[in-house]
Amino acid sequence: MLFLHAKSLHQIYRSRDSLDGELTALIGESYTRAYRCLIKVEQLTELEEIIKYKQLEDTGDSQSCSLMRDMWTRRLLGCRPDVEAWRSILELRTLVVPPREDLTTWLKFTALCRKSGRLSLATKTIDMLRADSTLKRDPVVTWEYLKNLYANGSRWEARDMLQSFLQQHGAVVNPDLIIDVGTGVPSAVLPSPRSRRIGSPGGRRRRRAASSFSQSQVPIELLSKCHLKMGLWTKELAEDYLQTSFFEDEGVLENVLGWFESAIKLNPKYYKAWNAWALANYNAVTYIENQHR
Repeated sequence: MLFLHAKSLHQIYRSRDSLDGELTALIGESYTRAYRCLIKVEQLTELEEIIKYKQLEDTGDSQSCSLMRDMWTRRLLGCRPDVEAWRSILELRTLVVPPREDLTTWLKFTALCRKSGRLSLATKTIDMLRADSTLKRDPVVTWEYLKNLYANGSRWEARDMLQSFLQQHGAVVNPDLIIDVGTGVPSAVLPSPRSRRIGSPGGRRRRRAASSFSQSQVPIELLSKCHLKMGLWTKELAEDYLQTSFFEDEGVLENVLGWFESAIKLNPKYYKAWNAWALANYNAVTYIENQHR
């Protein structure tokens, strides 16, 4: 085994020497042109570290292995958000760290693929993660799967599945917001408005909502994100179907504001939920004022 490691290290050194001239030439032109070569150099460095990791693992030094994994995570987060660079580095690390043990990083990679328009690669990565029986029902993996499903065009299906996900975990702050799934018609499934949700979410109810789900297997922060996304998706789908702004339909406005308010109740420090709620209220108030002029 030691002989194999020594032979592997020798090949790594040879590869690094061959890249030295190329990197020197490219870095003189521009950092952008040299970046791919830098990634190759980083891969060689990580191959060295992987050999060291295996040696530490064989000796049972779990603490040093953990420190090395943390170092790899920090290093990758410092890389440019380049899909191919992340992909090549992560695939290399699977030699010693399976995706289920580095789930957060793989989910960040999935999000990077989606934001970069690489939806097929995002889908492939999510499917790979969900193929692991220990991850298939993981709430965070499900969350990323649904966002990817929505981005791929199955928008009503993604919204219905997210609503079902919240119901299955008993994590819907306001049951009045639930609509019948599978219809795909906002005007038919959104509840009739009972009261305008224009105003400040109540502090006492907000604290009660957060404490009610503190024992849920789904983290409060994730539940808040789910409620916000329910509002955003409902808004987008309703506007596409009705061909008008969401705040012009009272039922849609009621439902969207309800989801935003619920997100705030779950996590009062979630600035994206506050921003969405405030913007929706501003649009609604402006529309109402214009109607009465």
